[in-house]
Amino acid sequence: NFEINAIGTVLGAFGKDRHKRLHLPDSFLSRIETTPSLGRDSIESLDERTTWELSLVIPIETFHFSTLETLSGVDAHANFYKCGDKLKQPHFLSWKPVLCSKPDFHTPRYFGQLSFL
Repeated sequence: NFEINAIGTVLGAFGKDRHKRLHLPDSFLSRIETTPSLGRDSIESLDERTTWELSLVIPIETFHFSTLETLSGVDAHANFYKCGDKLKQPHFLSWKPVLCSKPDFHTPRYFGQLSFL
């Protein structure tokens, strides 16, 4: 599980259950390259409508608990979310629909397939 905010701050953990995950050490998370279009300074809140992008490069070594040496040819399951639950106007966005009564972004049945070349 990787969580990255709009200014490129990274959190990461490993485990099948959200309550029993092991947090990845900073020495691994610091290898993830982030390029946030908003810059890296803290943002309190934006009153105007804003578009932004975040580019990531996640090296295979970051998958600390895996024995994979490459992702080439691997099919994985994931979803991508924009969570604004702590904003003045709470909002959420996902790549694949999450059909829960309240937002739950740790629900694998709503993940989509990623195929690595």
